[in-house]
Amino acid sequence: PPPPPPPPGFMMPGGAVGDAPGAKVLTKKLHWNPMSPHMVQNTVWSSLAPSAAAAVPTQTAEIEAKFQSLFCETVQEPRSTGLKARKTKKKKTSAFSNVQRLNNVSIGLKRFEAITGNYTELCDALIEMDQHVFTLDDLYLLKRLLPLEEELATATNVLRTRKDYVPLSTAEKFFFVVAKYAPIDVVQACTTFTFVLEFEEKVAVIRRDLECFTRCCTQVQTSACLHQLLGKALEVGNLANSRFAPAHRRSAPALGFKMDSLEKLRDIKAKGKSDMDLQMFLVQMIRTDFPHLLRVAHETADLERGRHVDMDAAQADVKDLVQELQKLRTQMTRVDHQANMSSGMQAKLRLFLDQANSHCTAVTALALDAGGKAKATLSFFGEPPTTKPATLLTRLYMFITSFQ
Repeated sequence: PPPPPPPPGFMMPGGAVGDAPGAKVLTKKLHWNPMSPHMVQNTVWSSLAPSAAAAVPTQTAEIEAKFQSLFCETVQEPRSTGLKARKTKKKKTSAFSNVQRLNNVSIGLKRFEAITGNYTELCDALIEMDQHVFTLDDLYLLKRLLPLEEELATATNVLRTRKDYVPLSTAEKFFFVVAKYAPIDVVQACTTFTFVLEFEEKVAVIRRDLECFTRCCTQVQTSACLHQLLGKALEVGNLANSRFAPAHRRSAPALGFKMDSLEKLRDIKAKGKSDMDLQMFLVQMIRTDFPHLLRVAHETADLERGRHVDMDAAQADVKDLVQELQKLRTQMTRVDHQANMSSGMQAKLRLFLDQANSHCTAVTALALDAGGKAKATLSFFGEPPTTKPATLLTRLYMFITSFQ
């Protein structure tokens, strides 16, 4: 049989009490686990229903009134915000596919908001190579923010075919401003401007390194103390391999040795003394009997810095500078490239090229002189020409510092 009806006065779910405007309702839900109708049959709940149905209605009303006063409250109907009545606007899509790239560019451009008033002024200062506006660090960042080739093509196409397109982000606005400067190439202007500011610093670094390297080579070739220390190392080595060597491995006294042999002096340990080797024996001998040779550090003062100079890298840097200058000089003589530059930029580049040529000539001569010094130094110490100068100088430096 179907389940019995609820007792009189009790509300069914969705009853009228909570439906009336301004009615008091329970604002929280009781999260219990109700039984389905067929599960109620033959349970305590089926036996309770008839007695509940016989309950006095007035008592039921009192119970409801008390329940409402304790647990219920009046809830106002939410005011209409009018949002439902509005039509949903169609979301605009960007003309550029890489949204993450646009976000990164927009963030990077915040640095330049305090430098210039707008992106047109930013580009004007860039194509005029205004050093009062940009530092070298600014240009490094700006090179990463300027539109890539495909982004510039997209911006140019949108400007030509979609007159009503509204940029959706700061980056898009910037790309469109750059595109409007055609035929002036803002991206190339940034690259050229960066090279101009880097040039003087690069020349100074290369000149400093080459001059230090040249002095270093001269010092190790002319240091009397270094040469005498190497002579003492030769004597100690001959004591080990000739004078005190057993007959079966005794060799004739050596007249000289390759500089990598200096590292081998530490391999011969004193009997019963692990902290004493041929190198330490030589150091103690020099400190005790030939202390004047300790002036070697003063005579080779530039060795510590000079040994770090990579001659291959320095000569490659000089070659790159010469090629970049030649490329820039070619651009200045071609009409099609001149059209991509502002008149102010062309004037500044002509002045720069006049000054850069003399700097480049001087640093090229330094590189040739340093290269000659490197070959002479390798030959002086009996090293093969394939040995890197930095390797030889480092071995000499480690040998000299062991006496300090």
